Amino acid sequence: MAEKNNNLDLYYKFLNQEITKIQLLSYVPQEVLHRSINAEINDETIQTILNKFDVLLGKEQVRGVIGGPPCQAFSTIGRAQNAHKKATDGRIYLYRYYIDFLERYSPDFFVFENVKGLLSFKDADGEPLLAKIIKEFNEAGYSLGYRIENTKNYGVPQSRERIIIFGVPLGHESLIESFFQLWNHFKNPKLVLKKH
Repeated sequence: MAEKNNNLDLYYKFLNQEITKIQLLSYVPQEVLHRSINAEINDETIQTILNKFDVLLGKEQVRGVIGGPPCQAFSTIGRAQNAHKKATDGRIYLYRYYIDFLERYSPDFFVFENVKGLLSFKDADGEPLLAKIIKEFNEAGYSLGYRIENTKNYGVPQSRERIIIFGVPLGHESLIESFFQLWNHFKNPKLVLKKH
């Protein structure tokens, strides 16, 4: 097991492709790995994933859900390459599994992240997908707000604009603005990748 203060060095080695993912994971305690679910989410697997999550969760309550569906379908490059597949590209609607988690666990908040292209993406019916997402999250009992942020402003060594969506249960909308005000405090950190 690596010394606690060397764990970040291991991650940098992984980022710099000096060690493999398997090598990196060999340093992760087994109890952490056993509490992880690494599975594709789709119609066939969602119930099994939720059941496993229930077991892992035990009597604990989910306070928040953080994540987002794959971005390839929404990115402008992915959109151009897959325009002919739009009617059958299931990745477009993976956000609905996110809603399944919200409905099942009723967290206090969620953070949903994706590419900026989601703002202008139209589904197979030619309708703006973000409007549908907002409507479906509202129907699941959540209000949300969003804004565009560039990852370079938060210590990520890349310039990538991302949509950050923050949601809370209906009736708690004042927390949305508070979240984004707090978010501003994390801009421009002095974080840089170590060079080996």
